[in-house]
Parts: sequence; structure tokens; C-alpha cells
Amino acid sequence: MNQLLIFTIGPVQSFIESSRKTKDMFAASRLLSQTIYDAIEWLNDSQNTPCTVKIIFPVVLDTSAGLNIPNRLIAQFADCSEAELAVTAQKLAQQVRKNFFARCEGILRSAGVESSGIQLAMAQLTDFLEIYWLFER
Repeated sequence: MNQLLIFTIGPVQSFIESSRKTKDMFAASRLLSQTIYDAIEWLNDSQNTPCTVKIIFPVVLDTSAGLNIPNRLIAQFADCSEAELAVTAQKLAQQVRKNFFARCEGILRSAGVESSGIQLAMAQLTDFLEIYWLFER
């Protein structure tokens, strides 16, 4: 039986509210796009799930011009038990958080932020990223 995974990250609204300039909004959008792209890549790697997975939305054809994709994905899962689905979604959420933190840390380091500042920022980011997922038959 096929199941659909709806996977969403955020918060989008706080990114928009805190943007002072267009480049701030662009950077926030790019960060969310890259985070969802990481999720798509993780799901496309057959070693990460015992199920057959097909990404339905968004369709990402070419990343050479940069990413501009929404903060959600829909994937079709086949040949999976409910327990396997839940474990896969939880692992995906963990991987997305890990990649998000690594990307944020890299950005801060490249901006010249000292280690103490990075530690403070990472403590704030621990509860920042919101991840929601749902499987539907």
C-alpha cells in the first residue's frame, strides 16, 4: 500500500518578519530551500529507508542556478510498515536538523564569528527550526 509523507519546515513567518533588507529575505529563503533540498537528497538515498520512495513535490530539475523551492515536500512511500514510516520520518527530521545546524555554523564561521558567539547562536537555534510531518494513506 502507498502512503504519502507531507514534510514541512519553518518558521517562514519569523524569517520574513525579521528581514530588514531584500538580501536578508533572500538569504532566509535560500537557507530554507537548501534545508528542504537536503531532505529530498536524504530521501532519494535508498540506504536511508527500507521503503521505496518517490518525491512528488517539489520537482527539482536543475540546481545550477541556485535553489528556490518551497519549505515542504510530498513523497510517496511504498512497501513500508507504519513503524518503518515513523522511524524514517524521525530519522529524516534528525538529519534535517543536523544539516541546518551545520549550515548555520558554517555561515557564522565564514562571517568571522568567534567560538563563543557560535555557541550562543547554536543554543538559540536549538529550538528555532520547526519540523512537521504526517503520513496519509
